[in-house]
Parts: sequence; structure tokens; C-alpha cells
Amino acid sequence: MLRSVREALTRRSGVGDVVAGGGGQGGAGWAPRPAWERAAPGAYEPAPSGYEHAPSSYEHAPDDLYGAAQPPYEYAGPAWWPPAPLAGWGQRLAARLIDTLLVLLVTLLPALSVVIPVAASTGGEAGSSPPGWAVAAIVLGVVYGLIGQIVGYLWYLGWRQGETGTTVGKRAMRIALVDLSTGQPVGAMRGLGREGLRLLLGSASISILSYLWPLWDAKRQTWEDMVFKSVVVRDRQGA
Repeated sequence: MLRSVREALTRRSGVGDVVAGGGGQGGAGWAPRPAWERAAPGAYEPAPSGYEHAPSSYEHAPDDLYGAAQPPYEYAGPAWWPPAPLAGWGQRLAARLIDTLLVLLVTLLPALSVVIPVAASTGGEAGSSPPGWAVAAIVLGVVYGLIGQIVGYLWYLGWRQGETGTTVGKRAMRIALVDLSTGQPVGAMRGLGREGLRLLLGSASISILSYLWPLWDAKRQTWEDMVFKSVVVRDRQGA
């Protein structure tokens, strides 16, 4: 009965009896080759052209897959952080007025103390010319006042402020002039150049615009601050 079952399975599958060694086409022990081995060379056609060079899902995805090509992501945060909280425009204005008044008192008061008495003492009759010494005293007083102001601004508001970061006015308002990157005083030479540029702008009658610039500037800088990379901040030591 077992032999009958094997023969029935052999006839259904079309494969010779390899176990019993029945007399197939190739003799004893012969078995037909499986269909996949009997396939003629070239029987398998190449894949359709649409699949020959399928793009990798990770390489060179087309730009229109998700719309236009996307630019590289850039950090949208601020590119600069102040070394300390920035001083307000009102604080800077008040400090400048105090320092300007101090310079004027130190330089003009001695000059006026000489010019006014001399002018009063030589004021004789109309049409009379003052003596030569009086004229010389008045000229010297005026020159002293002008030079004194320039030296006072350049030394006090330039050199000294650059070294220390503060002035009398800035200490009163608790603010300081510092480097925008390090938070340290800008140094004597940069402070001198900063104040010198301010005097030049003042002589060109455009310094008012520079004074107003911190009102809308992100770093609250004047033009001189931009050139010499400085900012005015609240003085944490004086606060």
C-alpha cells in the first residue's frame, strides 16, 4: 500500500521515484531536474526600466518631493549678547550733561574770571581803544577756555573714561563704558579716539543725530560706539 501511495504522488508531481530507484527516463537513481534548474539561460527577463536605477530614499531626493529645495537651517537666535544690561538713553543723556557741565566749569570759569574783569576795567569812553595788555589778557582768556575744553573732553571723557569706563556723570547714573565683547573698559586709546570722533561730529553739526541713534539701535550705540566697538551698560558694581 505504501508503494501505491508513492507512485500516486510521483505521477501527480511528475517527478521520478528517487527512493525506490524505479526505472525512470535516466535509469536507476535518476530524477528530473527541478523546474527552476531546467529553465533556459536568459529565461528571466531584466527588471522593467522603471526599476533599473531606483533612487535611494536617502540620496539626492528630488527637490519637488517636498516642494522647493530647502535652505540650510540657521540659528535664529540673537548673534550678540550684551556683557551687562544696556543703559537707557535717558541715563546716558543725564551723565553727558553732568560731565559737560563739569568740563565747562573747570575750563571756562578761570577764563571768565580773567576776561570779565579786564573787559570791565577797560570800558572807557565810546570810541576809545583798550590798552594792549587788556586785549592780550582777553585773547589769552578766550584761547585758554577753548583749549581747556578740548583738552578736558579728550582727557577726561576720552583717555580717562577709556581706562576706567566711568566718569563723574556715569558714576552718578550708575552706568559704564565697556567693550561690547569683553565687558571690560575699552582702553585709553580707544576712549581717546571715541571722544575725538565725537568732537569732530560736533564740529560738523551732526552730533545730535549720533546722540539720538541709541533710541532705535538694537545695541543702543552711538556712531562713535559702532566705530570703536563699545557699549554703555549699567554698572553692576555701582548698582
